[in-house]
Amino acid sequence: MKVFREVKQGDSVIRSGVVVIYENPKQKIKLLLGCKPTNWEKAGLDICKGHIEMGETPIDAAVRELKEESGIEASKDQLKNPLKIKVLGNVYYLWSLFLDEFIEEKYLTCPSTFTDKETGEELPEMSGYKWLDYHNEIEDSCHSFQEKTKLLLIKYFNVYT
Repeated sequence: MKVFREVKQGDSVIRSGVVVIYENPKQKIKLLLGCKPTNWEKAGLDICKGHIEMGETPIDAAVRELKEESGIEASKDQLKNPLKIKVLGNVYYLWSLFLDEFIEEKYLTCPSTFTDKETGEELPEMSGYKWLDYHNEIEDSCHSFQEKTKLLLIKYFNVYT
């Protein structure tokens, strides 16, 4: 089991993540979201994000979380539009990754796991993926999101659109 210390700012845990974006030929912005941990309805959809470990920079943590939670490898230079947001008592550093080519959900994978507190079973941090249209499916709330995820996405896109 991996043991690490969270980076904090006062009482707030600092997290880092990536909003994965693909703009299709019809000019629709699609965002990649994953399910945490195994049940879409129970867990809701989320972006690739997580704790910043001691000694890591926020952008290094974002690159690591993206790979751990989706299998997508990106360099720091590929991450754009940095933004620091405070949501529900936590501080988030978010970046965008704009994909040149669409990746089907079946080709995404989550090599990172956690131990379920109830069963003791090792589970993937993300167990499935969906591409959603930002304007029609996220703003209108027709999907189940972790509460903080929807707030993060709306705040992020209010700055960059």
